[in-house]
Amino acid sequence: MSGRVVTFGEIMLRLSPEGYNRFRKADTYKAYYGGAEANSAETLAELGIESRFVTKLPDNALGDAAISSLQSLGVDTSEVVRGGDRIGIYFLENGTAQRSAQTIYDRAASSMAKAAASDFNWDRIFDGADWFEFSGITPALSDEMAEATLKACQKAKEKGITISCDLNYRSKMWKPQKAREVMGRILPYVDIFIANDKDVLGIYDDHQWKETDPRKRSEEIEVWMTEKFGFKAASIILVVSNGPMDKGTWGTLYRDGQIYRSKSYFAQMVESVGAGDTFAGALIAAIRKGMEPEEALNFATATSALKFSVPGDANIINEAEVRGLMNRSADDWISR
Repeated sequence: MSGRVVTFGEIMLRLSPEGYNRFRKADTYKAYYGGAEANSAETLAELGIESRFVTKLPDNALGDAAISSLQSLGVDTSEVVRGGDRIGIYFLENGTAQRSAQTIYDRAASSMAKAAASDFNWDRIFDGADWFEFSGITPALSDEMAEATLKACQKAKEKGITISCDLNYRSKMWKPQKAREVMGRILPYVDIFIANDKDVLGIYDDHQWKETDPRKRSEEIEVWMTEKFGFKAASIILVVSNGPMDKGTWGTLYRDGQIYRSKSYFAQMVESVGAGDTFAGALIAAIRKGMEPEEALNFATATSALKFSVPGDANIINEAEVRGLMNRSADDWISR
């Protein structure tokens, strides 16, 4: 493949208390820009794949800053639509070994949430593209964005563009029944399906799974979802642990009737945001680089694990660093 990858979603301003401070005591916040599809686009660019991120941002200094953050990592922002009143914001309080991270969203009425499906010219956006990536967060933003995502998939399918979806279910944004209804119209267009187990368990809370072990259930999930929607391939990633502050990832891939399993890769955790988005971007990159399924899966899983060591939403990791982890790692190895 030689064309670019187009990703579509919302990029937000993230504000985090310095270090591991709590919201209630914080008087200084670190600013980042990020969002699922933006994070994937940045991962692709870092791994040498041409990527274009599409969104809508206010025509003000914060919108400019979000665009600059993408451009600094080599992402094409030429099709970002400008307009609306505000950028979406989220607040992240980093967790520690015993305390989970906390997130507060302030994204209602953002430029992207209030965007119209007609804001996006998909014929122009897809010029030179051969891959389209979105996540389940985008259609959850509004009925208009659900329609925009559906239209994008229909146009991509007409043009013979590969379509991938990172399910990314957010219970704070919509209920399972609504998610099943909307995604049920979109997923039949998808070629490559990506998720973590909690995404699928959240949306399909009415389904009785046979397996209880997370790894075996992940394999059951990807086979079930493939049979349900006709994907060419499906991949599930799990977060695994090797001690309180050593987090890692393990993945499985179902393709052509065969299940592939990755090694487990670990890193000392700085923060957990963006590991799944990184996995999606890295898996796309690996496929585009012509890697065989097992190597592609391990490449994506290792890249995702390295995100735990990087602060902020973007995974600033190059291929040499990924290869370094892959070459040194066994299931009990920790990168410190």
